[in-house]
Amino acid sequence: IKEGLEKKTQELKEMAAQDALSGSSNSEMNTDISQYTNLKPNISAENNTNSSDESEFKSISQYYTIQVGSHQEEADAVNHVLQLKNKGYKSYYYIKNVNGSLWYRISIGKYETSEEAHNYRKNLILENKFQDSFVAHIK
Repeated sequence: IKEGLEKKTQELKEMAAQDALSGSSNSEMNTDISQYTNLKPNISAENNTNSSDESEFKSISQYYTIQVGSHQEEADAVNHVLQLKNKGYKSYYYIKNVNGSLWYRISIGKYETSEEAHNYRKNLILENKFQDSFVAHIK
């Protein structure tokens, strides 16, 4: 697992460096935890009907999501996503290059409209969950 994380982190840093050289300092790179097949939680569908993987997400190029966290270390992001997945949330992380630093942003869900995302966020807040979350538009 550690070798896979180190390799992926290095690849992403190289991509971010290329973006920085090309002048796009705020580029976003979508990265779903499901690409790390050896890091997926060991949950069978019959034991957890809320388990998710990339195939459950709609394939859309622009979407809204609920951001619930952000980490500077990929390992922390992976652990956060796995904790959320174990609780039944359709969670993933994406990478944001902010002024030359990579941030691993933790999100729940992908929604086609802002209204859908805001409605789901309101429900989470009513359940006293993710009080500091916000809706982000991913382009």
